Amino acid sequence: MQSIPLYDHAFLADISRRISPYLTSPRATLAIAAIIITIYIIDLNTPLGVPVWVLYFIPLILSFWSRPYFAIPTVCIVTLLFLAAGYIFSPPGIQTSAALFNRVLFSVVFIGVSLLLWRARHQQFRAKIPNKGIGQ
Repeated sequence: MQSIPLYDHAFLADISRRISPYLTSPRATLAIAAIIITIYIIDLNTPLGVPVWVLYFIPLILSFWSRPYFAIPTVCIVTLLFLAAGYIFSPPGIQTSAALFNRVLFSVVFIGVSLLLWRARHQQFRAKIPNKGIGQ
């Protein structure tokens, strides 16, 4: 039995068709950047141990539908930098070793999700551009 690829699933395709017209403008890129900065500011003002950094998944998912091809890795790299800075500059809360473990674990999961999204995005681009044969 043949499985349906993730990007061809009816539910996801319907969501993509509804959201993507709004996320292809430069305003959408600025909105994603503003969301990342807002989350970072919230992270800086909350003590260690409060999992505000989980909100970084919002701009990552939004970047999947944005126009720039390298939006997903850019959001991933910026988020990881802000995550490290948030660990350093946030007020104390729980033990620093537990906070460090939480952030490292989140970083690994975040990188994994970013890679999966970027692979799905790459497959979308390949599906839009037909493959030309060698002799054509």
